[in-house]
Amino acid sequence: MRRFAKLTTGGLALIATAGIASADPAWWAARGVTNGAQKDDYAVVNQGQLKNIATQAYNEIVADAPGGAGTVLQGIINGWRTPTLATEDYSAATLGGAKNLKTPFYNRLAELGLVSAYPWSAATVPADDFATANIGQVKYLFNFDPSGGIWSQATIPSWWSLNLFGTTNIDPYADYTGSGLTNLQKY
Repeated sequence: MRRFAKLTTGGLALIATAGIASADPAWWAARGVTNGAQKDDYAVVNQGQLKNIATQAYNEIVADAPGGAGTVLQGIINGWRTPTLATEDYSAATLGGAKNLKTPFYNRLAELGLVSAYPWSAATVPADDFATANIGQVKYLFNFDPSGGIWSQATIPSWWSLNLFGTTNIDPYADYTGSGLTNLQKY
């Protein structure tokens, strides 16, 4: 069971209390984002760490999402290969910078029907976007599985459920067809 602090800085509300269980996406361990060690979610995240998780998220989208990551994300990742940009890798990342980087990822996931909203509030305080981000906040932003949707929200696109079940009001964890797979797994 994961616990996050409830933070609202920059409108990035990390929901997490003892009542919400969520497993890390499998791709985190497979791609070296996490190594099984104790998590220090409250530590300041630097630009290099932010770029690393974004690069691994890009690689996962390329591998698992129908149609891949798209040209916008490819351009972002290729842009980091410029040697002069590596000098900023040890600078602290800000909440605004993390949200700015994550926006094209969510836009691509929305195009694929995997998400329907950003994981931060639309009512943001721009000055708070200059606050330092921590590892837990960045992990929250990248807590998705391109082969099955956002893990923390467990959403199924309405077009898919409407087409298959004739309704958009379905439980992602139920098995309506009796196949042994949840609706989320089927999607």
